[in-house]
Formats: sequence, structure tokens, C-alpha cells
Amino acid sequence: MKFKALFVLLILQLSLFAQSPYKLSYPVDVPILGVAIGTSIGGFIHEKKRSALSIDDLEGLDRSQISVFDRSATYNWNPKLAKLSDALMYGAMASPLLFLSGKESRKDFWRVGAISAEVFLLNTGITYLTKELVQRKRPYVYNPDVPLEKKLEKGATQSFFSGHTSTMASMSFSFAMMHSQYYPDSNLKPLVWFAAAVLPMAMAILRVRAGKHYWTDVMVGYGAGATIGLAVPLLHQIRKN
Repeated sequence: MKFKALFVLLILQLSLFAQSPYKLSYPVDVPILGVAIGTSIGGFIHEKKRSALSIDDLEGLDRSQISVFDRSATYNWNPKLAKLSDALMYGAMASPLLFLSGKESRKDFWRVGAISAEVFLLNTGITYLTKELVQRKRPYVYNPDVPLEKKLEKGATQSFFSGHTSTMASMSFSFAMMHSQYYPDSNLKPLVWFAAAVLPMAMAILRVRAGKHYWTDVMVGYGAGATIGLAVPLLHQIRKN
């Protein structure tokens, strides 16, 4: 009787998993994780080898060399908005936990969690390596109101592109994509997609107003994050014949 009960339970679990709109597979997951880990390691090694800005570097800066489109960001400095953007980013990172509140996604949460983790890791790695290769000076290094010690940190040359914006975009769009797959008939779909589009915009504005990024930084961060957030779930999606 115990064996029969266990067998029935196993069949029920397999039937539930069979209804999942997503699947994990080596041909998809290994390359994604490989790129994520490789870019993160590459960014880390590059950052360790390079030097931060010196006082001489700072004295030679001229904000007139910044494009007119981006120049206004060099006048911004608001640590409170920077902290608010940090809090919003952490909230975006935790957004996959919302899938635990729904029946269909809760029973398949291990897949949701794995795909969300891949989105986060891939976005983080690509963003980190790009920042290190480009080494664009942040807007606040041109602002005389910003403390000198802040300008002498290595992070002062990690402006392009915005990691906060790309993280918000990648997590928001991946959430919207997976929500649509698990709940295709939900009345909340328009609201979820609206939030996915608007929240990264709000993050972008906060980062520029905080003096952390230029408009071009956040625009590219939005595009890169949204692309990753949509592509990773799509690569895991089960094709219907």
C-alpha cells in the first residue's frame, strides 16, 4: 500500500511539472551560466588590475567635453535618491518571490527561481564587464560639491552602463514574461507589463538625479536589461506544436 501511494504521488507530481510552460536543459542553461560567470570573473579581474582616478586626473576634467544631452547630469548629486534606488533594486531582485502567491507558479517555483537567477546573474556579469571595459567617469566626478574621497573610488569610473537600471529592467521584464505564461488569462497582465516598463524608467530617473549616471547610461541599461529579461525566459519556454 505504501509503495502504491508513493507511486501515485510521483505520477501526480510529474503531471504537475508537465504542465509547466518552461523547462531547464543543459544546451540552454550551461551557455547562459557560462557567459554569466565568465563576464563576472572578467570584470572582477579587470577591476583588480586597474587604478582609481588620481587627483591629477580630477583636476584635468572639463564638463564642457560631455555631450549636451548628458551634461546636465554633472550638476546632480543626491545621496538620498541613491539610497532609494538601492532599495528599489533590492526589491526587484526579490520580485520572483511573488510567484509563491499563485497556485500555478508556486508548484513550479523551482523553475521560476532558476530562470530568475539566470536572468540576474547574466545581467550582472554583462553589466560588470562592460563597466570595466568602458571605464566611463560618473557625472559626480565633475561636481565640486561631491566629496573628494568619493571621486577617488574605483566605482567613480563605472558609469556605463547603469547596473541599477539594467537590474530593474531585467527582473521586471522577466517577471512580466513568466507571469504571462503561468497566467495567460489574468486580468492583471496589462498592469504587470505596464509596471515592467515603468519601473525601470523610474529607476533611470533616480540614478540620473542622484548624479550616478548620464542619460545615455540609463537608456542603454534599460535596453540591455529588458533584452536579457525577455530572452532568458523565452529560451526556456516549451514550444507548442
